[in-house]
Amino acid sequence: RNLIQSYLDTLHNATQTGEVTVLIAMRADFLEPAIGYAIAATALDTYPPVILPQVSEQGLREAIEQPAALLDVKFEEGLIDLIIRDLGNEPGNLPLLEFCLTQLWEQQSLRKITHKAYRTVGGVQQALASHADAVYAEFDEMEQQQLRQIFLRLVRPGQGMEDTRQVASLEQIKEEERILVTRLADRRLVVTGRHEKQETVEVVHEALIRRWRTLRQWVNDERDFLVWQEKLRVLLRQWEESGKDEGALLRGLPLNEALSWWGTHAIYLA
Repeated sequence: RNLIQSYLDTLHNATQTGEVTVLIAMRADFLEPAIGYAIAATALDTYPPVILPQVSEQGLREAIEQPAALLDVKFEEGLIDLIIRDLGNEPGNLPLLEFCLTQLWEQQSLRKITHKAYRTVGGVQQALASHADAVYAEFDEMEQQQLRQIFLRLVRPGQGMEDTRQVASLEQIKEEERILVTRLADRRLVVTGRHEKQETVEVVHEALIRRWRTLRQWVNDERDFLVWQEKLRVLLRQWEESGKDEGALLRGLPLNEALSWWGTHAIYLA
């Protein structure tokens, strides 16, 4: 929380110079937590948010068809209608569409994207999950156990909200497992980057968290631990910001709880 407050303070101070305009995009389910911060609440009261409506069917059609048309690639008759119908109206479906179209682009033949190609990638609802299953099957049993540990570091458990992706530093990944991160990045299940001189890794889309049954099962199996671990991260930041004051260390029941989790989940805490 202190980190978020510091970030908001920085944004606010930047706007006071008169030289900076801040534009913030926010998912609707994060609006309520945001107003728990005075600066954010004041900003939302002063500048009412612009609510973006769900993309219309015509908008979806243009988003699917026009980029391909720029390179003279066409969709087989009826395929765009099928994609839009399969996409449905569920919030958060645009990342699924993006991934499916990427897969379809690689399946094009003679500048045409066909119904057969669409079936091959698993359709818009299953393209990402099917790809994840195929990639997961490429690893041996020991590597699959390591993948479980890696992916659980990349999910922030929702508490009254959806689970979301969490950026991890490569330092949080064991050195012997980093080659697996590279393989996952090559197969487009994670993306790597750099932030404040640290190398980072995160899942390619939050849709992977929602749609890949294997990952959803891992998260559900470890939800209690992941929620506790998220609280521990906050306490750790507070301890570091206090100059590692001994008074901020765990004691009593919180310490016993931490020792209990260490006994069963040391591999995620080392």
